[in-house]
Amino acid sequence: MEKNDNFKSELEVQYGILIEANEKAKKQRYIFLLSLVCLTFISVLVSVFFSYKALDNSNKINKGEKESINTNYLTLSTIFKNGNDITINNIDNGYIGIPKEIQITNDGDTDITFNIKISSIKTTLISTNNLVYILTKNGEEVANNVLPLQEKIIANEVKISPKETITYTINTAFNGILEQNNNTNEYHANITIEQNNNKGNLLE
Repeated sequence: MEKNDNFKSELEVQYGILIEANEKAKKQRYIFLLSLVCLTFISVLVSVFFSYKALDNSNKINKGEKESINTNYLTLSTIFKNGNDITINNIDNGYIGIPKEIQITNDGDTDITFNIKISSIKTTLISTNNLVYILTKNGEEVANNVLPLQEKIIANEVKISPKETITYTINTAFNGILEQNNNTNEYHANITIEQNNNKGNLLE
């Protein structure tokens, strides 16, 4: 009788061990599945995020969302803010143009020189005596003259050191009095940066 009781007790112990082991295995499977679900969810979120960023960047490129024009030639790089053109339509008394800012950087490792010129001029004006431009370099006025009727260099042989950035601003204005019924009052031109070493033009 005592042997049967001992055997029964041993079976109960073994059964308890099996039940406990089974519970542990269930918990481990549950933790594994939960971890797998979390990792999958995070991967989906990351994939959606980068897909959205790629689509957003693509849309920006297709829409041409750009506040400035960047160019690079030889060792000079330039940023034209508000465009690289001088466009004046229907000039009126008291006209003041939008300032054109140009940032010029020497990306090379030696001193170089460059020119700034007004080119590709198209105008209905016979004279530009009252249509003027003011050129500033790093905030300091360096030129004050009438806009040309033919291609003209407005900053000549400007030296720029390696890694240096020079900022120019071109302001235009009309300081005269227009005659009545005068419809010949348009002026269009390009602002060109020319690196002298190889006579290479930036945004010709």
